[in-house]
Amino acid sequence: MIFWNKLKEYGIKQSIRIFYYFKMEPIAAKVFKAIFSNLKLRNAIIFASHNDFDMNAGTLYEYILQYDQDKKYRLIWFVEHMQNKQLPEGVKQIPIKGICIKRYYWNSVAKWIFYDDTHVLKWKNEQKTIYLGHATRAMKNCRGKVPLPQSIDYVCSSSEDNDKLMSDVYVCEKSKMIHTGFPVTDLLYKQWNEIEKLQVGAQYKKIIIWMPTFRKSSYNILRNDSETDTETGLALADTFSIYDELDSYLRMSQVLLLIKFHPAQDMSEIRISETHNIILLSPEKLKNIDIDTYKLLTQTDALISDYSSISFDYLLLDKPIAYVLSDYETYKLGFAVDNPKDFMPGNYIYSMEDMKQFITDVVTENDTHANRRREVRMKVARYNDGHACERITDMFLGKDE
Repeated sequence: MIFWNKLKEYGIKQSIRIFYYFKMEPIAAKVFKAIFSNLKLRNAIIFASHNDFDMNAGTLYEYILQYDQDKKYRLIWFVEHMQNKQLPEGVKQIPIKGICIKRYYWNSVAKWIFYDDTHVLKWKNEQKTIYLGHATRAMKNCRGKVPLPQSIDYVCSSSEDNDKLMSDVYVCEKSKMIHTGFPVTDLLYKQWNEIEKLQVGAQYKKIIIWMPTFRKSSYNILRNDSETDTETGLALADTFSIYDELDSYLRMSQVLLLIKFHPAQDMSEIRISETHNIILLSPEKLKNIDIDTYKLLTQTDALISDYSSISFDYLLLDKPIAYVLSDYETYKLGFAVDNPKDFMPGNYIYSMEDMKQFITDVVTENDTHANRRREVRMKVARYNDGHACERITDMFLGKDE
């Protein structure tokens, strides 16, 4: 009876998919875990990231490629989507989902597992799993929403000041925190040319990037974090007329605004179009034109954030930050601390007039929050200094030399 009810609820195709991934695959994994249980560990490293070859895992992988000149290590990517590209010698990509004997083999013999937002469980006690982190520090109240597996060995942190909060968010022991900083922030200390991929020309005085956190999730239908529904899908520029007003002011100010959407944002909720002064950057578009968000950040003049943790990483660039707080009172998810504004060292934007003032301040280089930014940075990003990959590699692979 339960089977037929589920079949009626989900349909044949979806029911087969659910049965395959949640029933058959776990059984196959358990069988091959037993078959491969006596295999010795190899100098192999598993990487995983929800966006594949990206973020903290991707940055660390690129560093280890250069570090391992003698090709001592096999580098194995567990990927959501197999990519049609030539990989370096000693690198493999394997589907992270479905029945896959190759994945079971490497899951049994790899000494180290490095991942950020896609969990990979270790199969043997002597293996080491290292969570490379999602955020420098939580701004939103995500306690218990992103728990780590209890078997995790180490969790990267960027400051002792963050350990208590982030261990609560991840539901893990504070003793597992290691102060290495986050690999992806190493990119902020180098020069890049990502902006050229957008082919925008040089007619703008300044480039500002707006990175709103998601309000409605594309991954989890239960995640709708704000009570405010808007005509455009944006906070603040919540009607088409206000969006047009923003565009007009940007054009008058000769400013380019990049609106980069959160990977979890349900893009069907976004109902705006690009203009000469506004470029929309969805996760799919960034992937298609091969733009790395952190590399792109280095070429911007200011950030507009809200409750996203990206603002903590942007502190490393020591450039102006503004926070859109137009739905501050109706933001259902709430905040990780009682005093969130203590961790928002920049302009507060409640209205379009506030937005215009921030744009003007950026153009005229009227930066009044530099001292506050440095104070917050020293608390929350002490070990985000451009050497996170080096510290992590020395800590784990260095012991193996």
